[in-house]
Amino acid sequence: MNLLSLALSFIIVGLFKGFYCRLLTVILLLIIYYRYDYINYKKYSIFLLLFLVFSININSCDIKYGYVNKIRNNYFQLTNGMHQLVVYGDSSNVNLYDKVIINTDYKPITSNTNFEITNYYDYCKGNNIIGTLTIKDVQVIPTFLKTIKTTIDSDLYLYSSTAIKLSLILSLFKMILKKFFYRSTVNKMVLFLSILLSYNCGFDYGCIRIMIISLLNCLDLDNKNKTAIYIIILAYYRPYYICSLAFLLPVSYRLINCLTEKRSFFVNLLVCLIIQLIFLEEVSILQLVLFPVFRILGSLNYLISLFGLNTLLSEQIDNLYLITNKYLLSGHINIFLICIIVSCFYFYVVKNKNRYISFIILLLLINNFIRLFIPIYTVSYLDVSQADCAIITLPFSQKGLMIDCGGNRYKDIGNDIIIPYLKREKIRELEIIITHHDIDHDGSLSSLSNNFLVTNIYTKKMQQIMIKNLKVLNPVYDKEYYDENKDSLVSYFKINQFGFLFLADVDKEVEQDIAYQYNLLDVDVVKIAHHGSNTSTSEVMLSTFKPELAIISVGNNNSYNHPDERVINLLDGFKIKRLQTNINGAIKIYVFNHLLIYQTAKNKFGLLFK
Repeated sequence: MNLLSLALSFIIVGLFKGFYCRLLTVILLLIIYYRYDYINYKKYSIFLLLFLVFSININSCDIKYGYVNKIRNNYFQLTNGMHQLVVYGDSSNVNLYDKVIINTDYKPITSNTNFEITNYYDYCKGNNIIGTLTIKDVQVIPTFLKTIKTTIDSDLYLYSSTAIKLSLILSLFKMILKKFFYRSTVNKMVLFLSILLSYNCGFDYGCIRIMIISLLNCLDLDNKNKTAIYIIILAYYRPYYICSLAFLLPVSYRLINCLTEKRSFFVNLLVCLIIQLIFLEEVSILQLVLFPVFRILGSLNYLISLFGLNTLLSEQIDNLYLITNKYLLSGHINIFLICIIVSCFYFYVVKNKNRYISFIILLLLINNFIRLFIPIYTVSYLDVSQADCAIITLPFSQKGLMIDCGGNRYKDIGNDIIIPYLKREKIRELEIIITHHDIDHDGSLSSLSNNFLVTNIYTKKMQQIMIKNLKVLNPVYDKEYYDENKDSLVSYFKINQFGFLFLADVDKEVEQDIAYQYNLLDVDVVKIAHHGSNTSTSEVMLSTFKPELAIISVGNNNSYNHPDERVINLLDGFKIKRLQTNINGAIKIYVFNHLLIYQTAKNKFGLLFK
């Protein structure tokens, strides 16, 4: 048990982010080991300290080439065995394991601007993605054989992992060889085959895991020591992968199977469900139950692809995926829930009582419908770069209102940022106001409509829109300005004592018309027009409404130099608190009766009283 305790310590240290957090965790673990004599203190403490030093940082390197290891509709990823890059552009002519020559420097990923699951920086760091490129920056050299390529735009680990397919192939190969050779010989042959198949797959992370397992099977070790060594090798090989689905899911399977007396398909299914909820915010129960079917079909598809016939099953697998993408369980699992779930699993392993598993299931069901018990409104301004997207959640409801949905020519903001946030907030149904038809305001509309339940889309001016109990007014709804930006759909609503004004991309003339015609509007929070452009934000508007908080949705280092210095000086002159998505990241406002609390993705907090 000593070696397994050390391996679990590696996981605990790896789950924390930042050097000082990990150092404190190591110190606490060493104190516990010394106090309770869980492991050989002198023998194993050096391994923990070495892991700490090794995992402080993985420095970026000069990547000259790599191999394609993930394909999506508008981008693909490549790896050199240690680091990964994201290449944006048309991926229709790219296949898995194609060689990619990089012709220029990549753009490092440095932003850290949205809440939790939408935190792209942490996601990339956890998966060793160190930069981005465009298709124009690389040269793709096709692989000598056509490999698997599905059309599903999904990051679901169960269906995209090469390791899952290879493990089944190797298991079948091992089962056949056992009839003709001794066990030791079979294990060596399986190891050799795993190396060959991994070479064909570009030695991606999943293949390395399969090779480690094959190597450990050649050694005379019990299951617990095999699992411990497996974890330790993976931890040293890719420290930041400890925070990834690719590490935690297979490791959890092995830990459950070696710590419990009986192997339970149901318990393994539950572990898989929980881990996917943590990372993906949503799981199809039907797909989890049919996982063995997907695994067999994926393995067959891989074998067929070796003969250049990968289209035979790919389309059928995609269709089965779409058919079974029902009965979804969703919801963000925070650190508090994780601690409770881990504690229940601990007592289940120690006491072997099924009631702890039942309690976990009850928790997941409550978490799935938790929004039905939340009594307050929230207003969130997501960081969608040089674009606009705001989401209003309603009390005791899984329905939300979105004002604009962003857009980018090179990145699917809908799938990458907006939908994960909606899932995290447990919003199941959406109504969308599109202020006008520019890509930075409606560019994600198609991906939202295709992948999320959107019941209504409002694009025309009208006097008011009712979303449950929220009345949204459209000032100057009866005026035509004959210019797309000027004709933007302006929105105003009041939540309890606080008024919110969204000015879209209107200019000073429209702002002044609103101020003169609707001078009695009670405005506390204003979304500044046109990303802080000099054409907008009039002194008349600010002096009329006297807002206390201004939000500017703007991209970092944008080519327009937004927000304009005049706008900043004007807001500061009126002593209006200012939050910018390029500086503060995403902004979330909690609205109570006489109290408004705001927080940003970069941990800035504030209060407004009324």
